[in-house]
Amino acid sequence: MRTMLNRLARSRSQLLLVLVVLAALGLMWLVEDQPRQRSVVRADALSVFFLLVVAAGLLLATREERAEQPWRRVWLPLGALVVGLFTTWIPAIVAAFAALAALLPTAAPQPLNLRWRWLAPAQRVVFASPMLVAVACLALGYGALVLGGTWRYDARTAGAALHGFVFWFTLLAALVPQTRLFVARDTLIAHPWRLAWLYPLVRLYSLGPWNAGWSFAALLLGGAAALWAAIAALTTADDERRSRLIWLGFAAMVLASFALSTSAGMAAGCYLMLACLLLPAPVANGEATVTPTWTLTGALPFTATFVGVWMLVGAATAASMVALAGVAWLVALLGGLTWALHPRAQTQPIRLRAIISVVLGIAAPAVVLLLIEPVVEQMQGGMTVYGDVNVWPWIGISALDAAKTQVAALPSVAVAGLMAVLLALIYLVARLSNAPADNDAAPGRDAAASDTIIAWLRDEVPWLGGTHGHPAGERPIDRE
Repeated sequence: MRTMLNRLARSRSQLLLVLVVLAALGLMWLVEDQPRQRSVVRADALSVFFLLVVAAGLLLATREERAEQPWRRVWLPLGALVVGLFTTWIPAIVAAFAALAALLPTAAPQPLNLRWRWLAPAQRVVFASPMLVAVACLALGYGALVLGGTWRYDARTAGAALHGFVFWFTLLAALVPQTRLFVARDTLIAHPWRLAWLYPLVRLYSLGPWNAGWSFAALLLGGAAALWAAIAALTTADDERRSRLIWLGFAAMVLASFALSTSAGMAAGCYLMLACLLLPAPVANGEATVTPTWTLTGALPFTATFVGVWMLVGAATAASMVALAGVAWLVALLGGLTWALHPRAQTQPIRLRAIISVVLGIAAPAVVLLLIEPVVEQMQGGMTVYGDVNVWPWIGISALDAAKTQVAALPSVAVAGLMAVLLALIYLVARLSNAPADNDAAPGRDAAASDTIIAWLRDEVPWLGGTHGHPAGERPIDRE
């Protein structure tokens, strides 16, 4: 009876989340042409898109996690987030995210050993309630706007109050919740709330464009974090840590995309947020862990993760940030290698996420046109001219530079060839590392297989024979 009641409760919660997702889609259609506003209540494409991402992430999480989520872990935080998303009053945004931080469970890690005793009180405060750091940073950043005379971000003079102090503390408020320090468990349901903390940072584009120093700093943080997370995920032997690092890498690429300050970067960041929702994580009770399958690594063409990485590559190329484009490609390669080197790490079925990834990847032009282009158009005032996105419905997407010259296209022969090399490398590593599951039952089988492969290569590639010698009984042919 208790199990049946839990199932009914989960079904009701999922049904309500489906209604929220449908309501967000309806709102996106309503605000597609222009924002809807009455006094300090405002619904624009950016706020509706963040609501859609969080609601869709919660829907996937509540469906896959075994335990029923208490209403205070889903609906109270969601209500607080709605207040923060659909108001232009800056103190209300800070209060809403403070309520969101207070309603979500946290787990204080072990304190660090400090040599200076006078830092101990501050250390105890920080680690007793770690989300206070994010809330304090947001309060300092947005509080500086209020002190500058800007109480609403849609005010005509709001851009005059945007300066470095506001940006740096808002950036810290967006970065801090992405770490494991600020969640009780690295569960599926934690991912949407982490992405929600990017909203105050992206909302700064409503006040005006970022200067080059701000963008470069955020690009450096995002790109470096993505590359570090990809390398660490490839080398770690802990499945739970690997899943956490892969998600962190994609979240860092979201930040780097938004930091480009271009229309193409904004589109790539929004699409990568959708891809982040499909990345798996440990289940609620910690009994099972999953790592991305082939469709969730970013290496398989026409999946959501691959399209997100490609959009970042195109946006970075259009903005002349070639190093960031290389980092994004390398992150996709390392993600595929992680799957190839740890093929048996998956212990939980994630077929639904894989199917959604393929559907989103194939329908990427429609997703960008219907859900992301309204965000880009309404945030255009804060974007630079160094990169744009062009959508051909049901055909493809292209990235344009400042001269409106196409620098990347999907589908594209060049990108397809580049990803073919990536797939070939991953396939080769997967085949070479695919050892038999039962080595005791067939001793020496690996050595025999390796000898067979080497002999075949020597027969097919003539110049390998001179390097590895000749089999016994064979004599080299003396050619004149």
